[in-house]
Amino acid sequence: MVLAAILIFFAWLYIFLLAKNRDRFKTASLVPAFLAFCAVFSFDLSVNPPSKLLDAMFFPKPTEFTSATLQTGLDVPSRDARKGDVLIVMVEGLGAISNPIQQNLLWEIFKTEQIRSSFDVTTGTSSYFSSTTAAESRELCMHWGDHRDFRDKPAYDCLPAKYRAEGYETASFHAYWGGFFDRTDWYPKIGFDTLFFRESIGKEADMQDLRTCGLTFEGLCDDDVADKIEAFLEHRSGKPKFAYWLTLNTHIPIEAGAATPRLDCETGGPFKDWTVCSLTEMWMDLLYRIRDIALNPELKGLEILIVGDHHPPVWTRRGRNVFETGQVPWLHLSPVANREQDMPI
Repeated sequence: MVLAAILIFFAWLYIFLLAKNRDRFKTASLVPAFLAFCAVFSFDLSVNPPSKLLDAMFFPKPTEFTSATLQTGLDVPSRDARKGDVLIVMVEGLGAISNPIQQNLLWEIFKTEQIRSSFDVTTGTSSYFSSTTAAESRELCMHWGDHRDFRDKPAYDCLPAKYRAEGYETASFHAYWGGFFDRTDWYPKIGFDTLFFRESIGKEADMQDLRTCGLTFEGLCDDDVADKIEAFLEHRSGKPKFAYWLTLNTHIPIEAGAATPRLDCETGGPFKDWTVCSLTEMWMDLLYRIRDIALNPELKGLEILIVGDHHPPVWTRRGRNVFETGQVPWLHLSPVANREQDMPI
């Protein structure tokens, strides 16, 4: 509202001055104005080069397809008789941090003895372009595209459909409304049997009093959605489970004080940027919750992939430069039992 008021004021001022000085403009030379424009434009480019975020958003699609599910082998469902549950977590705004020490603030959450004794932990990065639904197309359908590519046909050969064909029960989870980006329409087409959105979760008797989180995109709190996911995975239906969780609460703009304070973000923390620091604290809370799910003794054998969708659209140059151009990070927790199964006897 403040920005709109400022724009309206300057539009009014421009019209007022234009009308007041109409006769002067008729005889004025445009050369000084053009030279002034060139000088200001050149200075702006030297001080504010095009951001990495805009580079990644507007560059063409990468020539070679890649995704975290492809790199980790989750693009092919297990055909072994001992199929384990699979959870893919798409983290809103999680870009690949250029500084390894800063990136390790997140990944060190999984460097514990309990995790190491139960999982092989691998990390990496993958290319991305465009926004969240393009990331869903990348990770779930092995396709450079977005939600508009999945509206016409009744079904698509995406990961959920492939896992369902191998006997898995498939479900998706998201804290926002299902009608946003038509997810209630195209999620079933790519193979999800069960859809959990803000409206579907809120209707259940034990979920009526759930909190809401977020500003522009106000939905359920990701921590509460995690409880629902854990309950889904714990419930034994006789089938292995394939669950997909698209998180929400780290969508910019974020609420102040929304995360557990760990990094002294009031002073900018290790990133010297309040937004990136606060986002990192929120990502840390999310990863600690995922670690709890991974260590749940009822979910032994659960395989987890955590991957970002795109860079966060932070406004500051310092904040944008924290992230690698066109890259998102991933972390894969593969149960030790999977490794032992593949070892020669």
